[in-house]
Amino acid sequence: MWVKILLKLLLLTMFIGSACAFETLTKDNFAEPVIEPKLKDYYMSGEQISFNFTILPKTDEDAKLIGGTSGNPRLYEFNTSLDSSTITVMVSYTSGGGATKKGDNYLAVDVYGPEGGVSKINVKISGVVPSISIRVSEIVALAVDIQDAEENAIRPVKIKVINENAFSKDISELEEKYKHLVGKVDELENKGVSVSDLRVKLKNAKEKIDEGKSYYSSKKYLDADKSLSSAEDLLNKAEMLIEEKKISFLIDETKNKLNEMFTKMAEFEVIVNNLKSKGEPTLEYETKLATYKQYYLNLNTKIESAEDYLNKGLYDEAKIKAEEVNKKANQYISEIESIIASLQQKTPTQAQGTFGTNFFEGFTEWLNKNRDKLITYGGGAVGLLIVVFVVYKGVKRYMKRRKWDELK
Repeated sequence: MWVKILLKLLLLTMFIGSACAFETLTKDNFAEPVIEPKLKDYYMSGEQISFNFTILPKTDEDAKLIGGTSGNPRLYEFNTSLDSSTITVMVSYTSGGGATKKGDNYLAVDVYGPEGGVSKINVKISGVVPSISIRVSEIVALAVDIQDAEENAIRPVKIKVINENAFSKDISELEEKYKHLVGKVDELENKGVSVSDLRVKLKNAKEKIDEGKSYYSSKKYLDADKSLSSAEDLLNKAEMLIEEKKISFLIDETKNKLNEMFTKMAEFEVIVNNLKSKGEPTLEYETKLATYKQYYLNLNTKIESAEDYLNKGLYDEAKIKAEEVNKKANQYISEIESIIASLQQKTPTQAQGTFGTNFFEGFTEWLNKNRDKLITYGGGAVGLLIVVFVVYKGVKRYMKRRKWDELK
């Protein structure tokens, strides 16, 4: 028995649903709406606005579809973003007669479908253009939602709103940003960074700012907004490029620090090997050297990560990683220099003294043993060049000392 009752209820529900459902309307069921008077290109905040909007069926058949039935209306909803607004809707039927309804910013109207259907739906809108916070904004002066219809079967009426104060404020801010970025570019150029592409972007941005100011003075607000938007885009791109170049410079600077660290390690190792060949105890220093080599490899991996971040546009991560490596490289260089200095004080003759036959024999032997390490640490030929530079420095010190000894 309960099953039969449930089945009857289900059938009743389906019957009621099918009775309430209408054929789905699309934009093709409506003629082009008529707007009178013609809307302006833009309106100022606080300006009064009033217009008529007439909805028309495209054909006689559509006139019978866009409403409901004589006993079952189709719901039309009207709304506006205007302040202090009034909406008045007048529905006219083909067979004569109709209905009028009035509301403020929202109005729901039942549209029936007597014989012959709907002739037209006239909507009168009046209100005040609202305030906006940006230069130009588009607001909905009238939107129409229809029961059982595709979205925007009737296109919403939109108007552009102008905020004069926002124009003057934005122009001042853009000029300040331009000056600030020019200063940043000057700083980069003084460091030896190529900035020609930045100069071009900033020049173009300045031209757009000046163009926007000119349009604004002539009350050509939409043209002014377009120019100022272009200036904003150019300045934002310049700002990103400046940051990219700053971090790229930091990474290059850090790589130079790592090269310096490698040079110091090579110098340290030459001294240790020289002492070892003299029979001096060097285990403590060999252990320290091995530790610094591992530090060096770790820092190289991190600077590669910084470059990868930069290439992917992750500027904050790249900067943090590069600064970390730079700081550590400086610390290790200072520590190695301190160890070298202590060794030179401890064993002046062997460590810093005559860079003669013993030194070069020791260095040649060390170079042959460590060629693979040099390639790992210094990047192939670059690593070898660094070590050659160490030799060059050693030769200079040796020649200076020899010349001094001869003078004595």
